[in-house]
Amino acid sequence: MKHPKNTIYYFGDLDYEGIGIYENLAEKFRSRWKIIPFVPAYQAMLGKAEQITELPETKEHQNRNISTQFFSCFDEIMVKKMEAVLDKDRYIPQEILNTADF
Repeated sequence: MKHPKNTIYYFGDLDYEGIGIYENLAEKFRSRWKIIPFVPAYQAMLGKAEQITELPETKEHQNRNISTQFFSCFDEIMVKKMEAVLDKDRYIPQEILNTADF
């Protein structure tokens, strides 16, 4: 598990806090491991969120100071969908997915 060539996959809430956690982890451990978002999970989250009439509101006082590092791991269509959620002050909790989704 400690091998430096391992890739670590990150999966968390799709909100500013979750993105910030990813960016901090990726930066902190970049000399040891490559940490990237688990893209299939985020694709599944977005797909399931499209079936919900109203997503939860973004929690107050989230640090919205994120870079483009997280979004650079996704294609343009996914980035637009994620940004649309964030721009509406909404978020997608990772718990939107469960074992029945896989």
